[in-house]
Amino acid sequence: MNNEVLENKPKKLSISVKSFIFSMIVILCLMIVSYVLTFVLPAGEYKRILDSNGNLVIDTTLNPLGEYSEVARNFPVWKFILSPFLVIGDDGGAMILAIVAFLLIIGGVFSALSDRNIIEYLLNKIISKYYNKRYFLLAILPLLFMLLATFAGCFEEIIPLIPIMCALTVALGWDNFTGLGVSFLACGCGYAAGIMNPFGTVVAQKVAGDVALFSGLWLRIVVFVILYLILVSFLFIHVKRYEKNNPKTIDAANINFVPNKKYDNAILALALVIGFGLLFIVLSTVITVLQDYTLIAFALCFLIAGVLACFISEMKAKDFFKSFAKGLVTMVPAAIMILFASSIKYILTESNTLDTLIKY
Repeated sequence: MNNEVLENKPKKLSISVKSFIFSMIVILCLMIVSYVLTFVLPAGEYKRILDSNGNLVIDTTLNPLGEYSEVARNFPVWKFILSPFLVIGDDGGAMILAIVAFLLIIGGVFSALSDRNIIEYLLNKIISKYYNKRYFLLAILPLLFMLLATFAGCFEEIIPLIPIMCALTVALGWDNFTGLGVSFLACGCGYAAGIMNPFGTVVAQKVAGDVALFSGLWLRIVVFVILYLILVSFLFIHVKRYEKNNPKTIDAANINFVPNKKYDNAILALALVIGFGLLFIVLSTVITVLQDYTLIAFALCFLIAGVLACFISEMKAKDFFKSFAKGLVTMVPAAIMILFASSIKYILTESNTLDTLIKY
């Protein structure tokens, strides 16, 4: 494959030692602060009941602010020390494990795709066709991610697409921050606007009580447009400044891209299966029973997509599993950080401190 557009192959997903140590220090400090609060604040809890959807919510039947009462605290120091592991067996532990598994799968699949040059080929193909229209891509990509978030409630599900967007923006002559902006930041903006977000807007309106479903739609559309314009303006200012400080251009006329049917078929399979995963998420907005399985379904789709793409491109099974395992290991630090970060809520909840914070 004679494609010389990219100076370097897309790097595997990994967290630098410096970033890992800094993040862990911050998380550990927050854990310690949470534990100190268990000695400073009284233990207490709100009376909770099951709502019509089977969710445990604060009882506001007699008091709109809820019925709060102080309780005895029983949170020994060993629970604090083991909290990153105990959180797995707590409420929400299944979701934490799902996110950890999701990240490990992403690392493994991305490593295999990168080693087989599929991502490199995909980026070369996009650049050869759209490099002269890269500012159009800078405007349209964040819009797509915002729409996924604001209508389908996508957030964690777009994690596999972030490294691809980062690799794309770097290949277009920009930086990783631009890739985060068009994907992760855009997703956050769309989620915040929540035009018809099933996990945010719908839940909030149901909890609010006498509020018509999707009422105030025009206001959220206005907010969506404003957030989009602010985001795109921010991204354009950023890339212009980056280009000024890092003068480096690619002559689209000299891009040496050689089409390869084998890789084209691999990319097609990758796109179709991931597209099916996104369709599953969209369907979950109207088929509520699917909402608890969106993360698992998309992780499975991404895994199947990666396997199909690698084998269609004639990657040997031994090489695939070796590369997958290598990528999986690089995501272990991220999994550790998630477990430790999740323990903060566990500490506050198990010590009956969280409701006290809510009250005050």
